[in-house]
Amino acid sequence: MVNIIIDLNKTVDENAAFYFQHAKLLKKKVEGAERTVEIMSKKLSSINSKKAKVKKKHSELELQHSWFTKFRWFFTQHGFLVVGAKDAGSNELIIKKYLSKNDLVFHTEAPGSPFFILKLDKFYSDEELKKIKEDIESTAQLTASYSKAWSLNLVYTDVFYVRPEQITKKAKAGEYLSRGSFMVYGKRNFLTVKLELSAGVKGSGDSIIIFTQDYVSSLCKKYVVLTPGSIKKSDAVKRIIKILLGKNVNSLEAVEVNSEKISSGRLHDVLLSLMPPGSFNIEKS
Repeated sequence: MVNIIIDLNKTVDENAAFYFQHAKLLKKKVEGAERTVEIMSKKLSSINSKKAKVKKKHSELELQHSWFTKFRWFFTQHGFLVVGAKDAGSNELIIKKYLSKNDLVFHTEAPGSPFFILKLDKFYSDEELKKIKEDIESTAQLTASYSKAWSLNLVYTDVFYVRPEQITKKAKAGEYLSRGSFMVYGKRNFLTVKLELSAGVKGSGDSIIIFTQDYVSSLCKKYVVLTPGSIKKSDAVKRIIKILLGKNVNSLEAVEVNSEKISSGRLHDVLLSLMPPGSFNIEKS
């Protein structure tokens, strides 16, 4: 029911003109609301589309690259696979066997670093690499955090990345390259990064991820920040489990760690293997 109030001090034409203008104003508001709904719907559709692409990329990688579980591995913000070496032997294997022409190779400027590779789905020009800046920075931070710099209690260190064709096993005359070492030629792209990782729990409380703080904090309400410190690794893992899960681990049938399902009995050892070499400082979120 619509109530219409007639102003007796106005003529019929004046009353009609008032309601005509009022109707035009309401129509504009409705049209504005409809446009807002349309814009928001498009944004939501775009977000869902991006999430679907990342999920699809994860599934494809899990099918095509089951090899990466032998190394340190993560998925970046845009769904790219990052693979890092654990020792000299895996350094050798990653570069010789699993490095592809479109990838980027990361290493610290100082000795004592694992090689990390950011596996890309196509060739990215230097200009196009700006579009995946977050992925590059995350890979650089992981490279630094798993290097010798962590055990030296450094706060920052320099990391560079190069193209695959800049890496070779051929040493200069009179030089010898030990296992896991390679020569790097040409331009190096440097980043100064902070040594820092984060561990968080998401979902129903039985899924733990270890990655860069920006990424973990975007997915997890409860997380801890890890930096070089004085807490022994094994003790640090125990504290992380207590803070994040807040319950008896043995009561859980299984826990997901970095997208991999493991039994609760293996949780301590798996987290231990994912932590950098050295001691830790733990900050609650």
